[in-house]
Amino acid sequence: FSPLSSVDRFVCDYILEDRPVDVSAMKSNLESYKEAEREAEAAILKIEALRTIGKTAADWVQFDRLIVLQEYLKVRAEASLAAERSARLEKRNAELERDIERSSSAAARLTEEKARLEASRRDAEAALARNDAYQLVRNLREKREILVRELMRAKEKAERWELLRGQCAALLGRALGGKKKEFDPDAELAAIDMERAEISAARASLEREKVETATAASETAAELADLERGLPRYPASSARLKAELEKRGIPCWIFADLVEVEEADWRNAVEGWLNTLRFAVLVEPGRFREALGAYDALPREVAGVALPNLERMRGAVSRANSLAPVVSTESPYARIYADFILGDVMKATLDTLKDFEKSVTRECMSYSRFTATRMKEETYARWYLGRAARERRIEELRTELGRLRALDKELETRLRASAEREDALRRAYAGLHEMKGLTEARERAAALPAELAVLDADIAAVDLSGARDMEARIEALARSIARTEADLARELEGRGKAEGALESNRRAAAEALAEKERCALAFASFLEGREAFRADCEAYYAERTKGTDLRTLSDNYEGAVKGFRTRLERAAETYRKSVQDYNSRFNSLLSLEPSFADEAASVLKRYEDSELPLYREKISRARGDAERQFKEHFVARLNEYIEEAKESFREINDTLKVLSFGRDQYRFTLEERADRRGQLEVIRKAADISEIEGSLFAALATAEERRAVEALFERILRNELDSFEVRAICDYRTYFSYDIKLKDLTALDPKTGKPPELSLSKVIREKSGGEAQTPYYVAIAASFYRFYKEDPENTIRLVLFDEAFNRMDDERIGKALEFFRRLGMQVVTAVPTEKLETIAPYMDSIALVIRHGYQAYVRDFRAAGKAP
Repeated sequence: FSPLSSVDRFVCDYILEDRPVDVSAMKSNLESYKEAEREAEAAILKIEALRTIGKTAADWVQFDRLIVLQEYLKVRAEASLAAERSARLEKRNAELERDIERSSSAAARLTEEKARLEASRRDAEAALARNDAYQLVRNLREKREILVRELMRAKEKAERWELLRGQCAALLGRALGGKKKEFDPDAELAAIDMERAEISAARASLEREKVETATAASETAAELADLERGLPRYPASSARLKAELEKRGIPCWIFADLVEVEEADWRNAVEGWLNTLRFAVLVEPGRFREALGAYDALPREVAGVALPNLERMRGAVSRANSLAPVVSTESPYARIYADFILGDVMKATLDTLKDFEKSVTRECMSYSRFTATRMKEETYARWYLGRAARERRIEELRTELGRLRALDKELETRLRASAEREDALRRAYAGLHEMKGLTEARERAAALPAELAVLDADIAAVDLSGARDMEARIEALARSIARTEADLARELEGRGKAEGALESNRRAAAEALAEKERCALAFASFLEGREAFRADCEAYYAERTKGTDLRTLSDNYEGAVKGFRTRLERAAETYRKSVQDYNSRFNSLLSLEPSFADEAASVLKRYEDSELPLYREKISRARGDAERQFKEHFVARLNEYIEEAKESFREINDTLKVLSFGRDQYRFTLEERADRRGQLEVIRKAADISEIEGSLFAALATAEERRAVEALFERILRNELDSFEVRAICDYRTYFSYDIKLKDLTALDPKTGKPPELSLSKVIREKSGGEAQTPYYVAIAASFYRFYKEDPENTIRLVLFDEAFNRMDDERIGKALEFFRRLGMQVVTAVPTEKLETIAPYMDSIALVIRHGYQAYVRDFRAAGKAP
C-alpha cells in the first residue's frame, strides 16, 4: 500500500488516460503563418526604409534643381552683362573718337594763334632791347631775383639750424654753450665723445655684472631646487667620489647627510672642528679596501676627501662632555666615525680650555697639541650638518636668490638707461655735425637783406619813362601767349587722355566681345540636355530679376549656391547613410549615389504593389489553416476528452452516492484551474462556433478572448512539441484540479444544517490508517472503472490485490468490496488468514494456500462450507 499523498496526481496517473492532442499540423500552419508575418514585417520595414530613402532622394533632387536654376540664373546673367558691357564699350569708343577729332582741330587752331602772338612779342622785345635804360634795369632785376632765391635758401637753412639746436639741447638735457647765445660746435662734439666713451665703459661693466648676476642666480636657484628635493650640494671631490663608488655598486654615504646637531649653541664649534671632515665618504667596514682602490683610480684633482677606515675606528670611546654626544645619528657607521673624531674633543670654557688635550669653546676657540687657535669664521659660517643646516641653507638661498633677482632688474634698468643715453648722444652728435654745415648759410641769411636794399635803390634811380608803354605791350602779349599755351595744353592733354582711353577701351571692347561670345557659348552649352528645365529656368529668371539688377544676382551666386550645395551634399550624405543602412539590414546592393535613386523607387514599387500583398495573402491563408486546425482538431478533441472525463466522474459519483464507508461518504470533484480558465473559456467559445465567418478571430467577441488565443498560439510556437509547455496545453487533464470530497454523515454543519464536507487533499494527513486507505481504494476502483470503460463488452474487469485492506476495519473493507462489485469489477486478492473471515462473505471463491517445509498446498476453502 502506498499512501495517497496527492489526489490530483493520482487522478492524472491512474484514472484519466494520457491522451495528448496532436498539434503538430497546427504548429506547422502557425509557423507558416508566423513566417509569413515575419516576411510581411520585413517587407514593411523595407518599405518604410525605402520611403525614407525616397524622401531623402526627393530632397536631393530638389536641392539639385535649385542649383541648376541658380546656375541658369548665373550663366544667363553673365551672358546679358557681357553683351551689355560690349555694347557700352563700343558706344564709348565712338564717343572717344569724336572727342579726339574735336581736340585735334582745337589744338591746330591754338598752335597757329600761339605762333602769331609769339611773333608779335619778339618784335616788341627787339624794339625794347634797343633802349639802354631798360637794359640796365633788366640786368639789375635779374641780379635781384638771384639774391631773393639765395635769401630764401639761407633762411631755410638758418631755421633748420635753430631747430637742430633745440633738438640737441633736449637730447643732451642742457643748453648748448651754457648761458651764451653762441657756442662752439667742436667743443660740444668733443664733450659728447668723452661722455660716450664713459658710457661705453660703464655699459660693458654693467653687462659683465649682469651676466655674473644671472649665472649666480641660476646656480643659486638650482642649488635651492636640489636642496628642497633633499639633495644638498657638497664639495665636488666628495660628490665625485660618492658617485664613483655608487657606480661600482659600493654603498656609501656622506657624513653630513647622516647626523643631526642636538645642541644648537655648540653647532658652530662642531661645524668648525670637523671642517672638511663633514664631507667624509663612509662605506661599509668590509668594503673599505675596494673603496680605496676606486678612490685611487680617480683623477688626481679628486682630492682632499676623507675615506675613513671604520673597521679600525671601532671601539672608539666617546668621553663625557665631549662633542660626540652633541651629534646624533641613526647610522651605525656615522656613529663610529663621530665617536672617533669627536669623542675626545671636550667642550670647554676659556678657563678650562687648556685642561684637555683637545677642546673647544662655544665661541669656536680650539685647543690641540698644546696650541690654542681661533677657528676661521668661514669654516663654520656655512652649516652642513643635519636638518637645521638644510633649513638654514634654504633660507639663505631664498634670500640670496631674491637679492640676485632684484639686482638683475636694477642692472637691466641701468643698461636700458645707458642705451637710451647713448642713443641720445648719437643723435645729438649727428645734429651738431649738421649744424656745423649750416653755420655759413645762417650768416649769409643775415647779410642778404642789406644787399637787396642796395639793388632796390639802384633800380629806383633809373629813368624808364620811355620804355614803360613797350613793357606794358610785351606783358599783355605774354599773358595772351600764356593763356593760349594753357588752352593748347588742355586740348593736347584732353586729346592724349582720349587717345589713351580709346586704346584702352578698344582692348577692353575686344575682351568684352570675347567674353560676350564665351558667355553666349556657355549659356548655349548649359541649355544642352536641359530642355525639360528651360521653362522652369526662364520663369525662375523672370522672378529673380524683378527689382534686382543682374550684377547683384551674379555677385550673389556663390553665396546662394554655396548654401544649396551644402544642403545638397548633406542630403546626399543622408541618402548614402540611409541606403547603406538598408543594404546592411536587408543584404541588398542598392547604389549609394542619389542620382541612381530610381533603382530604390522601383524596388519600393515592387514591394508595395506585389510582394507585400502576396505576404498578406500568405498570412491570411496560413492563419486560416491554423485556425481551422485549432477549432476542428485541437478544440474539438480536447473538448471531447474533457467531457468524457466529466462523464466518468459523474458515473463514479453516482455509484459512491449510495455507499458510505463507516461514517464517511466520498465524491470525486474536478474544478477548472484558475491559471487555465482563460484557455478553457476560449476552447468552449471555439467549440460553440458552428461556422467561422471570415476567421476565428472575427467570431471571438472581445479583445481579451483574441489575446488569449494569440497567447495560446505563441506558446505552441515558442516551444518544442515534446516540451512541458506544449504537453501541458495538449493534455486535457492539466486544465483541472482533482480532489475527493469527504462527507461526515454523523455530523451536521450548524450554518447549513447539512453534513459537513471536507477536501481529502487537505485532511488526508490527519486520517488514521484505515481512514487513509479507504479513499485510496475508492480511487483505485475509479481508475479501473475508467480503464475498463473504454471497451466494456470485451473486458473481464479483473482487479488484483496483494494483502489489500490490511489497515481498514471490517465495515470499510465490506463497503470497498461492495463499491468494486457495483462498478462491475472482478476482484482477486491475497490476504493474511486473519482477514479471511472479513473478506470471505464478499468473495465468490476462496483458495487457502498452505506451506509445509518446501512444499505448498492449495485447498478450496469453500469445500468446508460456504458463508451465508
